[in-house]
Amino acid sequence: MSILSLPNEVLCAICEISGEDRRSHERDLYSIARTCRRLFHIALPSLYRSNFLSKYGSALEWAIEGNRTAVIQRALDSGLDAVRLEHLRLAIVHGPDGLFTRLWQYKAEHGGVENPNTYLPHDGFRRSTLFTTARNYGRYDAFKTLLETRRMFAKDRDQALWDAAHDGSHELVKLLLEHGANAMALHWHNMSPLSVAARCIKRCDSAKNVTSNHDGFMETTRHLLNHGVDIEHRDDERYTALDYAATAGHCQIVELLASYGADLNAKHPRLGYTALHISIWLGVGRLDMTELLLRLGADASATDDLGRSPLFFLNSSCKETIPIAKVLLESGASMEAKGDTLLRHAVAYGMPELAKFLIEEHGVDVNAVDHKGETLFCTAVGWRASIELIKFLIERGADTTMRGEGASYAMLRMVQEGTADFIRVVLENVANLKEVMGWKSLRDLVYKDRWKKSMLHAALDRKSQEIVDLMIQFGGHEGYLANNEGGRLHQGAITGDIALMQSVLDTGASLDADRDVRGDTALVVAINLGVTASINWLLEKGASPNTEGIWFSKLTPLHHATGRDAIEAVRVLLKHGAKVGSKTGAGETALHMASRSGNTEIVKMLLESGAHIWDPDDRGMTPMQLASQFHPKTVLPLLTEKPLKAGKSRRSRRRNRKRTSR
Repeated sequence: MSILSLPNEVLCAICEISGEDRRSHERDLYSIARTCRRLFHIALPSLYRSNFLSKYGSALEWAIEGNRTAVIQRALDSGLDAVRLEHLRLAIVHGPDGLFTRLWQYKAEHGGVENPNTYLPHDGFRRSTLFTTARNYGRYDAFKTLLETRRMFAKDRDQALWDAAHDGSHELVKLLLEHGANAMALHWHNMSPLSVAARCIKRCDSAKNVTSNHDGFMETTRHLLNHGVDIEHRDDERYTALDYAATAGHCQIVELLASYGADLNAKHPRLGYTALHISIWLGVGRLDMTELLLRLGADASATDDLGRSPLFFLNSSCKETIPIAKVLLESGASMEAKGDTLLRHAVAYGMPELAKFLIEEHGVDVNAVDHKGETLFCTAVGWRASIELIKFLIERGADTTMRGEGASYAMLRMVQEGTADFIRVVLENVANLKEVMGWKSLRDLVYKDRWKKSMLHAALDRKSQEIVDLMIQFGGHEGYLANNEGGRLHQGAITGDIALMQSVLDTGASLDADRDVRGDTALVVAINLGVTASINWLLEKGASPNTEGIWFSKLTPLHHATGRDAIEAVRVLLKHGAKVGSKTGAGETALHMASRSGNTEIVKMLLESGAHIWDPDDRGMTPMQLASQFHPKTVLPLLTEKPLKAGKSRRSRRRNRKRTSR
């Protein structure tokens, strides 16, 4: 008798009996289901019951993750309480719209979820509740279903409101507010949902942002305002929602906030900024925003704690500097501040067009000095204004005298950071050039405790031969020599005056005893300045190529020449007996410096003179290691060509010491 001849009721009973002992008869159900279509449909409910009892509903998990609606329906038709919290979480993460609600209703028919606030593991957002997962994945249907249960944690609901405002999800914001979310829930630097919505509207200007839109943030702001949010709330940075909206450049939100009573002239508690100040400064200056704030009642003459009007917040990043300046000036904004002027501000912060506008159309005096007595030309030099602006100021008759407290610092910054063309233009037009070049020291505001630098000292530190030549051409060595105790020998070395150096030598003076303020001999000065005639003459007359500096660095002339990549100077020094093994205060030889800088010509000369490639410095670094770290393709092959002639390894030296001790 065939099993197919049995009635369906008997076959169903057989399947139910086979599924009772799930440990031994689960395979029997699979065998029956694979026989034919009729037996498959009869055994299917028993298969799902067995899967739920033995494997905790793994079939339903598989169906949800793969969006297999037919399998999901069969699992639900089994009649068991098959839906678990994990299935609900998977429906949020992987399921289509409506699946979560469907599973939730099915679960409700079987007693419902005992605790929907249970934290579930194995989630991409760590351990989280169903509500948090729905918020993170932006599932509106699941969000609404869970809110309607009114069993969610208040903190989760308030956090969801803040996140929805952050993303401009106005539908979620409205839904949360209708279900009792706190409109003043504070998170992240104590920002309210209103502030974060006004702040994040700026992200809509980015092409990468495809989820948020201006209309969404607009509606979000409207919903929050209608639910009584504190419009004047300030976060930890002491900014309001109006400040953020003005910074973002969203005119509609600013107008909406103003219609709900936002104070347009409220000042920052610490700095005194108004929304108009902030919109120009942090908002990178937009004319439409400036005009809107003024039309709504913002005070253009309002000043911050330093007495600065909104005009002083214009910067080089502003795209509409001149139109904004015109509007603010017409509205009564002041061009004066405490110890500052708008023209000086324009020159200092790289706004040549604004400076020209103020001089040409408003007749601002180019010879006015600030509260420190500093001229406008001095300000332009110190802040490294453009060459065109420097020339424009000169054409307009600006006083080119370098004076005031910041004059020496301005000259130092010019030499340290300016281009050669910029330095040339300035030096050609300074009224008191001889006085400036004769300064013994420049005021260094950064390194107050260090010895003071002359113009030539600053040029030497740049290691630019072109700038050094400019300093000598315009008399920059005068201040350098004024810092010197002797001076005549160094003066001859700087200018290449052989006769002057010979006259010093005829008096019986030592070529190595006379040092400048940095402890450098005349030979070192000539090497640093690249005066070949002085280098050759000093060495021929007996100047020592191995004299160490008097400071901790203990640099020899060979170190100076190597550090400045002076190939000819290195060749001459080696010819006159410079020691390649001399070390600095940090234990570095000239080969260390050349291996780091990558000058292959100097490396070759040092190796030919017997420099050791395995000689460590105070940190244990050898020239070989420095070459492999900084220049493995150029310097390293030179060091590995003949390593035995270039010095023995550390292991070989250690082995030799042991043999000697025995």
